[in-house]
This record gives sequence, structure tokens and C-alpha cells, in this order.
Amino acid sequence: MWYYNVDKNQIAISSRVRIARNIEGYKFPQMLNDNEAKEITEIIEKNMNKDEKLLKLSDMDKLTVGSLVERHLVSKEYIKDTTNKAIVLNKDCSLSIMINEEDHLRIQGFSSGLNLDEAYKISKEAEERINKVVKYSEHNQYGYLSACPTNIGSGIRVSVMLHLPALTRLGYISRLLEDAAKIGITIRGLYGENTAARGNLYQISNQKTMGMTENEICKAVKQITEEIIKQEKKARDIINAEETYYEDKIMRALGTLKYARRMQTSEAEKLLSLVRVGIESKIIKNIDPNLIQKLSINVYANNLQLELKKEMDEGERDIERSKYIRRELNK
Repeated sequence: MWYYNVDKNQIAISSRVRIARNIEGYKFPQMLNDNEAKEITEIIEKNMNKDEKLLKLSDMDKLTVGSLVERHLVSKEYIKDTTNKAIVLNKDCSLSIMINEEDHLRIQGFSSGLNLDEAYKISKEAEERINKVVKYSEHNQYGYLSACPTNIGSGIRVSVMLHLPALTRLGYISRLLEDAAKIGITIRGLYGENTAARGNLYQISNQKTMGMTENEICKAVKQITEEIIKQEKKARDIINAEETYYEDKIMRALGTLKYARRMQTSEAEKLLSLVRVGIESKIIKNIDPNLIQKLSINVYANNLQLELKKEMDEGERDIERSKYIRRELNK
């Protein structure tokens, strides 16, 4: 799966391009009746590629539905009501189409690292393929129509997940938020709007969808992301000047992960963030960064239970989480 891999530049964890579209002749999802919502699902299901599958959320158990959010394949809001909701996933989950979300279609392309061109290609190919069998709601002046005014125009949301522990530690994130907002870029937490930055992970995305082409938006987000990466590297150089202190903190984090007997999700997030920096700065040399990426995803409640194939209460998860991490790091 694409989300278990990291790019050589690990500051940029992943890229996503999401295209919002509505089908002409149908009301927005909030106003659809059951038959109309099912019709939209059937239209998409009949026009899938061979390597794609359609999954109805109402047919899934709670763990599987929750894991879709933890893997960033769907939004948190999308799963609050699973009625008439379905997603299309391709084989490696680099394509995810949310059906009957805020719009009829939220077509998402994903890629590891800072690779917006690939993410855009994946989402755009799916968008164009569907457009061959349906007509999208569009206005001559305003562009593609959306249930949310912020998505009118191109309907494209471009985002990059960044790991920014040094900028966070030095207290530069607030200033970064202010500077980004001035140029139409927003910086959010791990799961997007109204969520916290857990594990020093932030989503960088465009605010503006109107008055710019899709390519212009991708280019703008890429440029600001590259600048933030440069700032993070400079911040790490400042921190690395405290060599003994920082190295000690990283190695303590690794030691805790390798030997702890209980671990909450929040602690795992912080420790894995430090180990990720240790690998990037070559303080830690014998651990595959892809393993840390995999652990960073599977420590969350739903993913952990699916990985271990058993349901657990919170206390049991803390014990099994530490056991799982120990086993993976000590192989």
C-alpha cells in the first residue's frame, strides 16, 4: 500500500489531490433521497476499472470504517453517517473516491513524499473517466459547482503531509500559519480541518479553488511546501547544534519504543516522531524508515486491532500496542 512507504525526503510524508464533482441533474447529497443516492453509487460502480472495488460503508464493521480515516482514505465527517455512503479503492489505495460525501464525488489521488504530479494524475484520470458517462454540474462563470462555496471553481484541493518537529519545537508554527494564510495556503492538523497536529504532522493545502487552474494550484502548493521543507531543515540545524541533548532524546525515544510494556497512542506518536528525525539525521542507522511509517499508521486504535485481528478495550490496546512495536523494532 502506498501509505506504508516514505520518500527519501521524509519531511514530506505524502501528497494528496482531491477533486470535488457533482453530477448534473441531481441535488447535492444533503438533499438526495435514498433512491437518488443509490443511483449515483450505481453509476460509479458500473464504470469502475478492473483493479477497483466499491465498498459500502453500511456493510463494514466499525473497525474497518474507522481505519479508513486513520489511513487518510476518507474524512472523519464522512463516516459519521454511513447511510448511502460508498468508496471506490484501487489495488494499492492510491485512488479513493468518496461517494455522497459533501459532494457527489470526492476523487482523491495519493502518493508518498512530495509527489503532487503523481497524485494529480491519479485523481484526474479517474475524474475524466467518470466524466465520459456523466455530465458534471458546472457554471459558465463560476466553474464546477459544489455544496461548499470554498470548493466552487476548479473544485481541487491539493495537500501535502509534512513532518515538522523542529519548527514545532522552536515555536515557529504560529508564524508559519500567519504567513501561509496571506498567500492562500492553510496549515492544519493530522486529519485536516479542526484537528490537532499529532506526532508533529501537518497538512499544507490550498484555500482558493476559484480563479486558478488545477495546474496553477498544484504548482503553488508545491512551491510553498518546498519552502517550508527548507525552513524545517534550517530549524533542525539549529537544534542539532545541541548535539548531545538531541541525540540523547532520540535514543531515549528509541529505547522506550523497544522496551516499554504499555503505550498510549499519544506517546507512540511523539516517540515515533523523534525516531523518524533520528533516521533522517543519521543518528539512527539500522532501522528502515518504511517500518517507522508503518508503525506510525498502525498504532492507531482501529488499525492496531485490524493488524492484530482482535478487538480490545483501551487498556488492552495500550499493552498490545507496545508489544506490537517491540516485536517490529526488535526483529
